[in-house]
Amino acid sequence: MVAAFVRRFRPLRVLSALVAAVLAMTLAEFSPASRAPARAASPASPPPADAGPAERPDMVSAQVAAWVEKRRVEVTGLRTESTSTFVNPDGTSTLDAYSGIRRVRQGDGWADVDTTLVVDGGRVVPKVASRSG
Repeated sequence: MVAAFVRRFRPLRVLSALVAAVLAMTLAEFSPASRAPARAASPASPPPADAGPAERPDMVSAQVAAWVEKRRVEVTGLRTESTSTFVNPDGTSTLDAYSGIRRVRQGDGWADVDTTLVVDGGRVVPKVASRSG
């Protein structure tokens, strides 16, 4: 009779021991005594000095620069008239796509479109615009 009684209540004892252990761990985690003392707020660090344009010619050097400089870096080798590709400090990349032409090729580089009108050889033309129009 005693053996049947012990077998019947053994799962209840195990369950109550588990509940007590979980409750003890929860209380220990959230008790004020276990928390580290609050430190005084450190003064905000000044923003980094401007290190020039955040541009690199290829994806690998842009990834390294973004990680080191902790800022977004443009991959100029992937630049087009209507897109810009950036590498973020966390290693992801972002493609900014524009609905129209944002820049045009001039020589070996790019120039932002500037529709300001200027006189050129007796004609009125935009400063920088696509020649396809």
